[in-house]
Amino acid sequence: DAVNYSTELRDEIYKDYQHIPRSLLEIFYGEQEPNILGNKIKQKTDHLLDNFFNNECFLLLKEGALNPDAMVERKIGFNFPGIHVDGIADLIYPKGDTWVITDWKTGAKEAEETSLQLLVYGLWLIKEKGISQDKIIIYKAYLNEGVLEPLDFSKIHIQRAKARIIQDADKLKELDDFGNEGDIDAFTPCRQEKVCAQCSFKKLCIRN
Repeated sequence: DAVNYSTELRDEIYKDYQHIPRSLLEIFYGEQEPNILGNKIKQKTDHLLDNFFNNECFLLLKEGALNPDAMVERKIGFNFPGIHVDGIADLIYPKGDTWVITDWKTGAKEAEETSLQLLVYGLWLIKEKGISQDKIIIYKAYLNEGVLEPLDFSKIHIQRAKARIIQDADKLKELDDFGNEGDIDAFTPCRQEKVCAQCSFKKLCIRN
């Protein structure tokens, strides 16, 4: 559906959709042939699903997702002073007296101690559900490589996450006027291939 929808957008064919599929900018910008990209996506999806269902390391996640209190693709949100934080958690479920947070990864394994995204989900459990920090377990599930990796979630990580949220929000506030005025010189180029590939403003970017 996403491939067909993106092809239609590229060719300026507009249809009414009850649920609009995701637009694939690689197709919209003519960087990938729809059939070739569609086949690649299908092959990778088959591989990811095969790993998920057949790799024993993901067994606890499959069992956890069947828990009546499990939250799949759950929208979460909470307020800091003057800041609203939200996101969509892939999988959160209770296991005994603990809660498990899992984020699906379809790319290569990343070398990192933890991630702000998952720390935010942990903060949500603490703030909104009253779960103690030491009762929260965080995993990254690398479906492509068949690896389930636990991530650190200590009091130090919580403080770092809070500080990062406040710092990032302050940066956005500082840049708000420049954005409203369209002052492009205030924004440095991203130069990250994966980020640039999904940018909605790519067609207008003079640094492209």
